[in-house]
Amino acid sequence: MNVEVVIDPTVVPTAVSLNCHGDVPSMASSVCSAGVTLSTWRSFPPGFPAMTVVSILPLSLGDGASLDFEVDFFVQPPRARACFVHGSDAFPTLSEPLCASGGLIEASSAPAFEEEGVSFRFDLRFETDGRAFRLEGKL
Repeated sequence: MNVEVVIDPTVVPTAVSLNCHGDVPSMASSVCSAGVTLSTWRSFPPGFPAMTVVSILPLSLGDGASLDFEVDFFVQPPRARACFVHGSDAFPTLSEPLCASGGLIEASSAPAFEEEGVSFRFDLRFETDGRAFRLEGKL
């Protein structure tokens, strides 16, 4: 897990917003250029917040790419993985995921129960095929 996670109570709930900077590969372009929606928020095992997974899907699912966060609040300090995943329910993995090489995710809190909402602010770095781009956002 290449992404640092910090707890910051000043992170407040907000509408999903994403900003991409740099040489964005086609795999990430639908999430970066189209409107997005927050699809999933769940913890593993169910009812326990040790692993929190968040999926951000483009409103236009033509290419099926999503941005998935896995935040592990069990380890100290917490760590995360953030990856663009190209697939769908019918074809879960159409290509290798593109994962952040580093960055920071700020969480409003570590959830005590699955039902509790957690807000996130993030700044992630991605590198692929000699190209680099940044993704900033809030959810």
